[in-house]
Amino acid sequence: MEILTKKLKKGEINWGGLVIPRSKKNLFPPPGVEFDLLDNNMTFTAKMDDQSRLRMSAWYKQHRAVKPGDEVTLYKENGKMRISLSRYFSKPEKEIFNWAQEVIEAIRGGEIEGIIRLHKDGFCVEIGNHVKKTEIISTTR
Repeated sequence: MEILTKKLKKGEINWGGLVIPRSKKNLFPPPGVEFDLLDNNMTFTAKMDDQSRLRMSAWYKQHRAVKPGDEVTLYKENGKMRISLSRYFSKPEKEIFNWAQEVIEAIRGGEIEGIIRLHKDGFCVEIGNHVKKTEIISTTR
């Protein structure tokens, strides 16, 4: 199993990709060839460009909370490319609140599927592969 671990940079997040070191280009198909990028039970389409950048905008859309400094690990196992994310939640409380608002707006706007559960003490939001459609569930009655 070959591994590449890398901290995300702001520019990579903005353009929806990841700069791949030349020494790790052998892990990936040739430029322009689409391939599946597996993240747990989710599959995303990705491809390398001519400048050794991995284009994976669909993965970033599903992982809207990523920030510079978060770490991704890419590895090839049994011929399949996989990715995992290590998130560092050191955000101040206000930033976490802003992030939660962004996620809820993305759910409301139809950008991502999510479940919002309202209860007497507050609410919770679920996003991920297990969510097949957007729902708002109230248990406050």
